[in-house]
Amino acid sequence: MKSKFLHIRINDNLLEIANLLYDCYFPYVCGDDLPDGWTLGQLGDIIEVHDSKRVPLSAKERSERAKIYPYYGAASVTDYVDSYLFDGVYLLLGEDGTVVNEFGGPILQYVFGKFWVNNHAHILTGEKGYTVDSLYLLCHVLA
Repeated sequence: MKSKFLHIRINDNLLEIANLLYDCYFPYVCGDDLPDGWTLGQLGDIIEVHDSKRVPLSAKERSERAKIYPYYGAASVTDYVDSYLFDGVYLLLGEDGTVVNEFGGPILQYVFGKFWVNNHAHILTGEKGYTVDSLYLLCHVLA
């Protein structure tokens, strides 16, 4: 029981720190007095979507393959297959509206290496200087 309360206190503390950092680094949410070179925009302005490269495999197709590379769904690895569609660092965003985290936000998966993705997750990378790491942090703050 003690560990549960400690876990809650640690999470509350981390959330408070994250909010302080966000307020410190992103105080310009209304566009007032933006620093030189800063602009307001939408998430879609800084991401590249790779959904056209998704290829779902049926359970039967997956069962006939060697189990080597992760096969991702909307919320996690659902299987392993003998080939891959992606090789690198990507952010997967659960596509199904029913797949959410405990706070009601979208499921985000930071994935790297060689893997396959079914059609229940959006595959994202950053553009215009944004990395997958920065997108992951930004999406967690916005969720």
